[in-house]
Amino acid sequence: MWLPIICFLLILQQLNGEEETRNAADKLKGHLEAIGSQGTFLGNIPELKFSPDGKYFYKNFIHGREPVVIRNAASHWLAVKNWPNETYLNLTYGELPFTVHMYKVYRDALSVRKDMNLSHFLEIYKEQSVYLDSPFPPSNLINEISLPSILQCKEISSTISDVYLLMSSGNTSSPLHHDGYENILAIISGTKKVILFKSSYSENVYADEFNVLPGLSPIDPEKVDLEKFPKFADVMYYESVLNPGDILYIPQYWWHHVTSAGAPNIAINIWFDMFNYEEQFESAGLKESQDVVKTTELFEKLAKEEPQSIECKEQAPALDQALKIVLNDSSSESLRIPKVAKRPADFKLISGYTMPPLGFGTAGLHPDDRLPVILTALDEGYRLFDTAQIYGTEVPLGAAIKERNIPRDDVTIVTKLHPQYHGYESTISAVQESLENLQTDYIDVFLIHTKYCDGGYFKCPEGKPEGTWQDSWRAMEHLHDEGKIRSLGVSNFDVIDLRELVNFTKLPVSVVQNWFDPFHQDENVREFCGKHRIHYMGYSTLGSQWTTYGGLESNPVLTSATFFEIASHYEFVVAQVILRWAIHLNITVIPRSHDPRHILLNFKTLDMELSEHEIKLITEEWLPSTSQGTEQESESLGTNDEEPADLEGPEAREENDDNHVTSDGNKDEL
Repeated sequence: MWLPIICFLLILQQLNGEEETRNAADKLKGHLEAIGSQGTFLGNIPELKFSPDGKYFYKNFIHGREPVVIRNAASHWLAVKNWPNETYLNLTYGELPFTVHMYKVYRDALSVRKDMNLSHFLEIYKEQSVYLDSPFPPSNLINEISLPSILQCKEISSTISDVYLLMSSGNTSSPLHHDGYENILAIISGTKKVILFKSSYSENVYADEFNVLPGLSPIDPEKVDLEKFPKFADVMYYESVLNPGDILYIPQYWWHHVTSAGAPNIAINIWFDMFNYEEQFESAGLKESQDVVKTTELFEKLAKEEPQSIECKEQAPALDQALKIVLNDSSSESLRIPKVAKRPADFKLISGYTMPPLGFGTAGLHPDDRLPVILTALDEGYRLFDTAQIYGTEVPLGAAIKERNIPRDDVTIVTKLHPQYHGYESTISAVQESLENLQTDYIDVFLIHTKYCDGGYFKCPEGKPEGTWQDSWRAMEHLHDEGKIRSLGVSNFDVIDLRELVNFTKLPVSVVQNWFDPFHQDENVREFCGKHRIHYMGYSTLGSQWTTYGGLESNPVLTSATFFEIASHYEFVVAQVILRWAIHLNITVIPRSHDPRHILLNFKTLDMELSEHEIKLITEEWLPSTSQGTEQESESLGTNDEEPADLEGPEAREENDDNHVTSDGNKDEL
C-alpha cells in the first residue's frame, strides 16, 4: 500500500530537483559572458522613420520616459559628410584642443585623461588605446552639426547644457552606466551597439554598490559575474545598432552599455536637463552621490507628474545660440560663453523717418483671423504692419493697436491706394477713410498700390477711376503737407514709371514695394532706388509668385538645395534664411501667416545672421532674366503696361502657411 506512495514521492522529488537545476541554470545563463547574454531580450529599441517636432517628442518620449531611435535624423548634417575624412578634420580643425581618455575598454577604474589637439589625436588614435570624449571647444566645428528638430522647442533647447564629441578607431566598450541628464546620441561615422535597461532596474545593476563613481554599475560588462550579481539575471533589455545619421534618445537614468565598430568612429552627445529635482531630492533626504536607487525611483515618480505637453511657441534656434556661446573665442571655456545677438537697425528713409527691416503682412487673412492674428503679431514684437485698402485689414489693425494700448509712434503703418481711387479728389477721400479705419491721425507710409485697374484682383467699378496715378501722387503730396502722410511711395512700379515719377514729384519718393525673392531680384528697380535713395520693400519674398503666377508646380525658393544646406547648417527653417538674406541686402520684408508659431519664427529672423559667403550663395542661386524690373514686357508672367498681373493677390501673399519648410525638407506644420 505504501509502495506506490513512496514511488510517487521519489518521482516528485526528482522532478523538483530537475526544476531547481533548470532554474539555477537559467539564473546563470550568460555567466561570465559579455552583457546582453543575460536576462530577457525585449527586442530593438523603438524606432521612428521620421524626425518629429519637439511637441511630439516631449509628449511621447521625454514625458513618456521611453527611448527612441530616429533613423537618418542627422543624415543631412555637414558633419556626416565631412568628418569621416581625416584629412579634412586635420586641416580644418587640427589645432582645436580636446580631452582624450587613455583607454577604449572600461576596466572598473577611472581612466587617465590627457589634453591634446585634434591633429595629435588623429596621429595616434588607430595605433593606441585612446578615446576622445570631450566637450566641444568654441569654434566653427559646432556649425557642422544641427540642433535636431526634436530639441527645437524653447522649453527643451533652453535646457541644453553640453555637447560632446566622441571619437575612436572602434572596438570601444563603455561601463554599464546611467546619466544624470537626458541624452541624445547622434552617429556621424561607424556604428554603435547600444543595450538599454529601464531606470527601474537600478537595484538589479547594484547601483548603490558602485566602487568608482555613482551612476557606474560595479558589473563588468565584458564579463558579467552572475554569482556575485545574481539580480542582474532578471533584467529585461533593448538592443539596437546605430548607423551614421541615426539619433538615439536615452532618457535620464536609463542604464546602458555602448560598444563601437568601424574607424573613424564618431558620434555626438547632446545633454539636456529637462527635469531638475535637486530640491525634491534634498527634501526627501536623498543624495544622488549615495542613494542612487531611491533617487532614480523618486525621479521617475516626479517626472510622471509633469505636464503631458508643452506649448512650443518658439523654436528652431541655432545650436550655438541654444548653448549661449561665442564661436572662435579660444579664450572661452567650452560651450559656456553668453552670446548676444545684435538685431539689425531700422532703415532710414529719405523723408527723415525710419522703417523696421521686418514687418507683418496682412494680405489674404481670413476675416475671422484678422484681429487675433494681428494681436498675436503685436504681442510677439512686430512694429511694422503692411496693409492696404483692398486687403480689408485696416480696421482690425487699428483696433488691435488700440486694444494693446501701444503708443502710435511705436508702430509703423504702411497702407496702399486701390487703383479705383486714382485721381486727386478721390485720393483725398480714400486717405481720409484709411485714417478713420486705422484710428490714427497720420499714415507712416502711403503707397500707390498699382498703376492700373485690371479684370482680376484690382478690378474697379464701372466709371472708375476718375483720374490717373499721377493725379493721386499730387494729392498725396498735399496730404503730406497737412501732416496726414509722412512718407510717400509706390508699389508694382517698374523703372520707366519710376523715372517719370522722380521727374515730376515735388517730394522725394521714400519707398518702392515690389515682388522680390532669390529668383526674382528686381535688380534694375533696386539699382534705380539706390541711385535715388529710395528704400526698397519686398513682398512674396518666400517665392509664392512662382506657383501662383509663374506657372511652376513647385516653389523654387523653398526647394532649393542651396537654401536647404544653409538652413540645415544652422538648423533654421528655410523661410528664416531667405528673410534674413533679404534684410542683409537692405530690403524690408513683410511675411504673413495665420499660424502663431510661424509668426514668431519669422520675427526671430532678426536674431540670426548669415555669413558673407552664405549671402553670396543665395544671391548667385538666382538665374537672371531680362524681364526683372526692366522696361521690357514680362512675358513669363503675362504682364505688360496695359494689364499688370495680380502681383499682390491673397494667394501670392500666403507664403508662410503652406510653405514654411524646415531645414530637413518637411512642412513645418506637424
